[in-house]
Amino acid sequence: MMGQDAILVVEYLHRLMATMGVLQERIAERVPNDLIIKDRTTNPIQLVYPGQSGYESVKSRFTREVSSTQAVVILAFLYSYEKYLRTDKQLFEKECARHFCNGPGKWERVLYNFPRLDQTALATILNMISETIIIYHLEDLSNVGFVERSIFPPPHHLVAGISRRSALG
Repeated sequence: MMGQDAILVVEYLHRLMATMGVLQERIAERVPNDLIIKDRTTNPIQLVYPGQSGYESVKSRFTREVSSTQAVVILAFLYSYEKYLRTDKQLFEKECARHFCNGPGKWERVLYNFPRLDQTALATILNMISETIIIYHLEDLSNVGFVERSIFPPPHHLVAGISRRSALG
């Protein structure tokens, strides 16, 4: 890669990082002061209420996690899914089928449930983030209004999508 191509890549990366930074700030700003937060560092997991001892520390950690790079990647994928992939099954297949090459039965299930996208399928597509972490981030993003999760009866899993209340929807 020489000259102009390198300049374009550098400019793209700068814009991408700036955009991610702005989104991280917007997510952090949406964390309400009266939010009841799950402290996942305790065993068993404890609910921490506003005014309770240690609340500010737990809220600070929650804010960092809900606005983390991983959370932004999940949110960005859900946004692209809502805006583009959900409305074009052929594009969805072209972009996502390769993630299911080791589990054709899973891919058939994803296509059967299309346009709903459950957390398990999301974890397969975003394979650089573990399913447990994705579930935690989806729950946290739901608590601050960026993501909606819908419960369908078994055998379906929780389905996630961009919240209509968020500025992204």
